[in-house]
Amino acid sequence: MEHAAGAAQSVRDLDPNLGRVVDLLVTNIVLLDSERNGGGSASHLPGLVCMSPAPGWEAADFAQSLVHEAIHLNLFIAGIGHGLYTLPASELAADRYRVLSAVKIGQMRPLDKAFHATEGLCGKREYFTDYGQTLVTQLREFAVNLDFEAVAEAIVSPEFASYPVAV
Repeated sequence: MEHAAGAAQSVRDLDPNLGRVVDLLVTNIVLLDSERNGGGSASHLPGLVCMSPAPGWEAADFAQSLVHEAIHLNLFIAGIGHGLYTLPASELAADRYRVLSAVKIGQMRPLDKAFHATEGLCGKREYFTDYGQTLVTQLREFAVNLDFEAVAEAIVSPEFASYPVAV
């Protein structure tokens, strides 16, 4: 599991700004031995990332999982500070707000737990705040263009750093 220990450093080496984001958001990594491989995070446990590595995971796999889950943690915190949805999470669990998750293949997930489902998110834009719609638009643009330079710019963008906190 030496790769897990070095995942954060690998991210810092790849992009120092992205490394700072991960360092700010991830406080603990829990490694699990499970039949289901991948990573996970939860909105009610900010800072915690779980990983269940597949046999043969390399350093890059751990780093990718760490970044992926840090992005989810960032979304959870953004939701607290800026508001992402026009409805409370308890309502977003209703069937009519669910979208097909790209990660949990074939499963419908509550809108606030399915930021992988780009197409589904775009179809539910009316349930996002202005800030949430901005994030969905950026996610969609990235999914279409795979523009990693735009992602790097967004990490340090004053537009997002100065976005007003919801009251």
